Amino acid sequence: MSMESAIPAIIMRGLKDKTYSKRKAAAQDLERLVKGIRTEDAQVQSIIHHLERDLCLSVDPNARKGGLIALSAVAIGLSKGVKAYLNAIIAPIITCFSDKDAEVRYYACESLFNVSKIARKEVIDRWFSEIFDSLCKLSADSEQSVQNAAGMLNNLIKDLVASDPSGAPNFDMDKFFALLVERIRVVSPQLRIFIMDWIQLLHGIPSLDLLYYLPAFLPGLLSYIADTRVDVNMKARAILNSLLEGVVASQALPEVTPSGAGTPVAGASPGPAASASGGEGTAPESESEAAATAGDTPPVVGILAIAAASAASAASAASGSGSGSGTGSGETADTASPLAADVGVSVQRPFDVARIVPSLLWACCSQDPAMQANGLLWISGILSSGKFKRALVPLADRLVHGALLCVSHNLNNIKNAALDVDAALLALFLESTSGAGSAGRAAIAGGGGGGGAPSAAAFPLDRLIHELSQLLTHGAEATRLAALEWLLIMSQHEEGAFAAQLGRNSGLFSALLHCLLDPSPRATRTAIDVLATLGSHMGPKWFRRCCECFLQMLQGDKKMMQERCSLIVRQLAMTLTPESVFSTLADILTEASLPPGTGSASASGAGDATPAAGDDTAAAPVTESPAAVAATVAPAATAAGAASPKSGRAQPRHFALYGTCPPLDLAFVESLVQALHLILMTSSECARMRAVLRATDDRAPESAESASLFAQLFRCWSHNAAASIGLCLLAGRFLQAYELIKLCSCDMDVTVSFLVDIDQLIHLIESPVFTPMRLHLLDIANNQSLLLALNGLLMLLPQSSAYNILKNRLSSASAISASAAAKLPAPSAVPGAAPVVAFPLRDHLDHQHIEQFIACQQSHSAVRSLAMTMLNTHSRNRNLFAFVQSHPETEKVRRSTVATYLLSQKRSPIDISQVRDLL
Repeated sequence: MSMESAIPAIIMRGLKDKTYSKRKAAAQDLERLVKGIRTEDAQVQSIIHHLERDLCLSVDPNARKGGLIALSAVAIGLSKGVKAYLNAIIAPIITCFSDKDAEVRYYACESLFNVSKIARKEVIDRWFSEIFDSLCKLSADSEQSVQNAAGMLNNLIKDLVASDPSGAPNFDMDKFFALLVERIRVVSPQLRIFIMDWIQLLHGIPSLDLLYYLPAFLPGLLSYIADTRVDVNMKARAILNSLLEGVVASQALPEVTPSGAGTPVAGASPGPAASASGGEGTAPESESEAAATAGDTPPVVGILAIAAASAASAASAASGSGSGSGTGSGETADTASPLAADVGVSVQRPFDVARIVPSLLWACCSQDPAMQANGLLWISGILSSGKFKRALVPLADRLVHGALLCVSHNLNNIKNAALDVDAALLALFLESTSGAGSAGRAAIAGGGGGGGAPSAAAFPLDRLIHELSQLLTHGAEATRLAALEWLLIMSQHEEGAFAAQLGRNSGLFSALLHCLLDPSPRATRTAIDVLATLGSHMGPKWFRRCCECFLQMLQGDKKMMQERCSLIVRQLAMTLTPESVFSTLADILTEASLPPGTGSASASGAGDATPAAGDDTAAAPVTESPAAVAATVAPAATAAGAASPKSGRAQPRHFALYGTCPPLDLAFVESLVQALHLILMTSSECARMRAVLRATDDRAPESAESASLFAQLFRCWSHNAAASIGLCLLAGRFLQAYELIKLCSCDMDVTVSFLVDIDQLIHLIESPVFTPMRLHLLDIANNQSLLLALNGLLMLLPQSSAYNILKNRLSSASAISASAAAKLPAPSAVPGAAPVVAFPLRDHLDHQHIEQFIACQQSHSAVRSLAMTMLNTHSRNRNLFAFVQSHPETEKVRRSTVATYLLSQKRSPIDISQVRDLL
């Protein structure tokens, strides 16, 4: 029978008729015809081809409708024999799903519904992806009738998938999930519900192994939580909770090495913290880059990439090799996919939790609170599982970054969830480091993930330190504090590895120093604890470098010096020892403030100027002259407090781990010495140090420790006359104090700042710190030097409250001493009597100290004199700093020192009259 005569003409006319009843009657006639020739393969193929060419592809809508009805009639007529012709029947129906006529689309749904009821499982196995794609479009059709028809067809297809007697559908899963990932980005609420219904259905089939494809569609599903429609939102939450339960329950599967843990999936676009854990030296994204990628576009994971990677992982686990061999670039999807099993065979693949981490971190960095909460909930649930928390060790740097960004959230539920994740990660770090042997610690130091089972994976210490150093400059206080807590614990448990990373990561060193000036006192204390812990491991040279950089920061910010200097020094003294802290600071101030020409300021740190091998950021030894270095100090210090436009916090200055301290300004040194002196005299942390300086426990001469400490401090204290006098009074060197007072009154300028410092000293004399000295006033035989010193101070003071305080003290002491002198026996006549004080045995002049004091004070006097001369000569010059730099009659270092001295009194633009008054 020819193609033209395969279908009778009367049936063809009926199928093309515009009335439904005639088309239906013609289809019934065709069904009876096909039943009679179902064994005639050629005739059946001819009929199907004729229907497709002349009816389904016709320009007449009625003909297309008739062709669709006829195709379903042919399927019914063929009954079980439809398998052989199924592709030819379904192909034109799928084409008509996109017809511009709504009635044609409706009839296409009806036709496929009838065909599916006949062919059942065969339709799913061969055409499931195409049918799903068509239903996805039709579920949001503009015509309600088409939506209803698509809904009925969708229910039938779902029933066929769920009721498969084999328990495992045999359609191409890779192709289907690639289509699902493409469609999951829709914004229509109807389509979102349609997609979630299918995910829920497939998740309910145990043998389907939906979790294997979870990394591909999880980002889209997480984005549904931000939908404003309540039904979409609630359904997404329910499905995510169910999937999380499945992930946690899947820990019973055989444990394999996560393929590519710590590396991004091929074809994946990095999320907010993705692709940060490549090889050593690969820097993760900065905070600003993470924020830029944490928008509305979720990370995309390729289906074929997942299949190839997991196939390589399974092969690696089966062969016992620790290093997975990836799929070659020329391998086809069929070869890479592990879905080549026969029908009915349940294929369970290990779940690689590392591949969902980018999606979870993307959710954590989202602007939607619900997405953030669910991302943290998933991470917390995975960490609570016994197997997967070990697999997450190589990804710890990304997870810590995401959690710490959320600890500063203004919503308590998100903040608490982030704190829970942070605590779990911290416990995982402690477990990993404590359980690792020497080989494990070496791997941790190198930051490598290592091979073998997840239990042997090492913490990526280098990448984690990089992430934490970036977070130290974050605008939120809670995030900075959490990052500092991490660094403190890491420095305490992995001192050697942490120190090695610090040598390679100069950004961390600068960030830690910047935290010393953090507005939060708690952050400052924690940063000091980290530096002190590292100092105990790295030695005194490293601690000296920290102090040098700390002084440079204080010089650039006078306000911070006033507000934070005491807190930092006291915390350092409490963490270390006050003697080591004050000695180090005194040495730096002494050497860095020497006048030009001595060479000590530039050569003092030469032993510390050797950069570490391979450290590109380490500073080379300073080769410029001290004058050239000093000329750049003031401009850099002025710009040091520039605020970040993003966070509103000061941008951290960069400090090389190996370098030298440039010359310090004399005005800054003078004010800092006074601040250190007040800390020494008043803080409880320095009580032992004050006792060492006094050394009043017996009448023996002062100990070598006391003499060395006093000499070290006095060299620095000489920059401030009042502080030098106070130090001598504390140490019982009253004759030397009297000599200093005479020098101040005769050979040096008595400035307003000096009188203010003397006023503070008088009030300190009335404090408990100077109780031994006040008692020494009663020792008539040995108090002459002390009386001279105190009376000299009295003569320096103008009539003020401090003058009256000291005058009353001296008057009462003189009266008591005079009345008691005649009544008390000599000390040697009282058996076993202890001496009152031990000061007299060391009350002598040290001429070297006096010369040091004179040299320092002359330097300060010269600076003040030069500044005053310039003010008087150029009182109209508003830009004084630029003028001083260009002055031809003074050396470069002196010009910079004078300019900085003036600018330290009042910021530019300078009011000349106020600066003159201050001087």
